[in-house]
Amino acid sequence: MEVLDDNKVVNEESSVKIEKNKAIFVFKSTNKEDLGSKINEYLKKQGYKLEGGTNTEGTYGKGSKIMRVLFGAFVKRFEWQVRISEINGSTGLTFTKNAKGYAGGLIGMNQVKNEYNRLTGTLKAFHTDHN
Repeated sequence: MEVLDDNKVVNEESSVKIEKNKAIFVFKSTNKEDLGSKINEYLKKQGYKLEGGTNTEGTYGKGSKIMRVLFGAFVKRFEWQVRISEINGSTGLTFTKNAKGYAGGLIGMNQVKNEYNRLTGTLKAFHTDHN
């Protein structure tokens, strides 16, 4: 059992926890570097690029920040923080919203929410296949 940043507790029995702005996936059968490579490859296939950091602790984004601010919901912008760490002999993936979509108003916030739900859904399926 480990206490995470916002005092949420992850037990070994609960290997997937999806919240409003953060999702946590615990993998038992892979290590930090392999999972980082797989997540990096997956996000690249989804059109994201690593904008800062590394495969195991980085920021992935799609779209232009400046264009999003200028044109709001007419320009899509998504940004996610990926952190992979060792947790009691397992590997934990924390996937967090970095951009909430406020610059795009209500439409932009819904775009980010829908993309987050889509990505966490596919990451949950990936977790099921690789655990």
